[in-house]
Amino acid sequence: MQVEHINEEFPYTIVRELYTEEQEESIWKELDEYQSELNGANNESQKFFCKICNILTEDGILQASREVFEDKLKVIIDNTLVPDETSFLSYYEDGDYFKVHSDNCKITIVNWFFKEPKRFTGGELVFPDYNKTIELESNKAIIFPGKIRHAVNTTSIDEKFKGMGRWSISHFLH
Repeated sequence: MQVEHINEEFPYTIVRELYTEEQEESIWKELDEYQSELNGANNESQKFFCKICNILTEDGILQASREVFEDKLKVIIDNTLVPDETSFLSYYEDGDYFKVHSDNCKITIVNWFFKEPKRFTGGELVFPDYNKTIELESNKAIIFPGKIRHAVNTTSIDEKFKGMGRWSISHFLH
């Protein structure tokens, strides 16, 4: 795990290699199952994909996230903050974006996963009030104050790489 604290326009922390290889493998197993569901869906509205955290399987994303919160992130953030059940998983493919908003929490943690080599462009986390864009890397997270307005810029991917978009796991701490 590599941690970089930044206090420029606003305070945020970048964490690279947040999950271990074993945790990442477990997460990918679950993400691949969701990808299969998405690939089987003919409805274009299902391209943007969210699941409430308590629906996710216990041995994949939830288990790895609990381990990360317990073992690693408590060192970085205030121990009194706990994940809320409004954590969610999202998938972005061609034309997907998330409009500018702020989160109703003290701290937001967003981390990304995508297959290498990266087959899409866009999909970065943007802080429009600060003209700041966070470069995407798989298994990288950003921790920032939830009140800071942010968005996800439009993702573009060639049709031949359908299914190779980007996943994000968001956690909200109170």
